[in-house]
Amino acid sequence: MKNAFLPILVGILAGVVVVYGDLLNASFEDAQQDTATNTKYWAWDVPPGWTYGGYWGEVDVRGWRAYSGTNEATIHNWGGGAPDGGWWQTVTDTVANPGSIWVASAWGVSDAGNWGGGVYTCVSIDIKIEFYASDHSTTVGAVTNSYDPPGETWTYMAVTGTAPANSYYARFVMAAVGQGTSGAFQFDDASLALIPEPSAAALLGLGGLVTVAFRRRRRMR
Repeated sequence: MKNAFLPILVGILAGVVVVYGDLLNASFEDAQQDTATNTKYWAWDVPPGWTYGGYWGEVDVRGWRAYSGTNEATIHNWGGGAPDGGWWQTVTDTVANPGSIWVASAWGVSDAGNWGGGVYTCVSIDIKIEFYASDHSTTVGAVTNSYDPPGETWTYMAVTGTAPANSYYARFVMAAVGQGTSGAFQFDDASLALIPEPSAAALLGLGGLVTVAFRRRRRMR
């Protein structure tokens, strides 16, 4: 009868952990190559009245050297008129409650002259989490990590932020600032995740200790 407590504890823990894992609506595998307009949830197939996501500047989806799958998103300035560009997507199914902790991440790579696209340059690659009020348009806070162009090795990029007061939605943003006209920045496997609340993490640790205790009791019998 004592061991019957463990399934109950597991059930409690399952109810406490809010969300963990990627919350973005789609990957770039849903897109046709050489276009941004067919990229699901970043640019099309969005709810009526407002959009999940979008982009600005010169961007498209390519199949040059994806980190996984066949497609990756790109940002560039080949025409010389878009030194700044980027992609964004808002999570709508999970509320960004004040005090909740979020992680945005992606893998990035850029031309360094060996792939035939010229050396890609920019002032910075910025990965951001922006927090919005319930009206979808009022910004209540943001966190940013800035990187140099990563070169021709896939590099992990990430930023962590806590939702401030009055926040309701969280938005993933990947941007390139002050680009030159050669090469391109590319990113793949973008993710926006909500970290479990500290109380949930503590209970998960307690669950592990209880499991160990049950195993030890069995061995002593």
